[in-house]
Amino acid sequence: MRVPAMHGHTDRDRGQDEHRNADVPVRDPEREHHHQHQVPDAPDATGRVRGLPDRSVRTSRVGRDAGPEPSRKPTAEVEAHAPFWRSCAWLLAEARADDNDAVPDRADNAPPLSQRFATALMLAWGVHGDQFRKKTGIPYMAHVMAVSALALENGADEDVAIAALLYDTVEDSEDGAVMHMAIDEAFGPRVAAIVLACSDAVGVPGQPKPDWRERKDAYLQHLEDADEDVLLVSACDKVHNAGSILADLRTDGDELWSRFTVTDPHQQLWYYTSVTEILMRRLPGPLTDQLGDLVKEISALVG
Repeated sequence: MRVPAMHGHTDRDRGQDEHRNADVPVRDPEREHHHQHQVPDAPDATGRVRGLPDRSVRTSRVGRDAGPEPSRKPTAEVEAHAPFWRSCAWLLAEARADDNDAVPDRADNAPPLSQRFATALMLAWGVHGDQFRKKTGIPYMAHVMAVSALALENGADEDVAIAALLYDTVEDSEDGAVMHMAIDEAFGPRVAAIVLACSDAVGVPGQPKPDWRERKDAYLQHLEDADEDVLLVSACDKVHNAGSILADLRTDGDELWSRFTVTDPHQQLWYYTSVTEILMRRLPGPLTDQLGDLVKEISALVG
């Protein structure tokens, strides 16, 4: 498969611990400016994603919790460029042209990951490539790749591993409905359904997200009826985030909570405890046992 050339990102502030929490990823406007001028437009003949507007898909949560940064602009002011969709639309078109039948059940000799996974990685990079874990220098891509890796290590087939890479794209895109359609067309309905089920909100242009507690209550209620694919991706996400929270609590103490949308540690602990109870009951096994142990250690430090 042809892979388009990608421009490397400049490392920033990598002296911090590798483990960082990212309740809300933030973005680097300097990188956005770089991409505007460095990524060439692909010819229309490559096949633009049907229904996708001629602009990049970006998070609607720009700098919401990133502290005072006067140079950053609201999302509406940085949506004028389209580096990703123009340069990678051909890649998504190739994915749609591939056989989208269900990936065979995992066995002792599981099939290798296909071009579809590489395409999904490119799509994840297109959405998250210029984001950081909140108030850190850790690229947000580190998190989604870790979630997908955990899924594969815990029995995921390729569809579920792809969904794990893309699980945050509908929530983080300016137009989540359009992103969901693009995922459905490129990777099939199973992947699209998992991604949508793992989103606690769908980005709507020009509209803020619902209240944090409202979103979390709805997510918890949904987990009670979610299928095993969704439970696995959710568990992998929570394991990686909980591990990051615990590591930062040990090094940074209560200062950690200032990074969150909701800074009350007891509210965050309520959410993680509630998610963990559901996942341990509905998806028992080593993965959710690990999550339970992490949340217990967090609880002991919160007090």
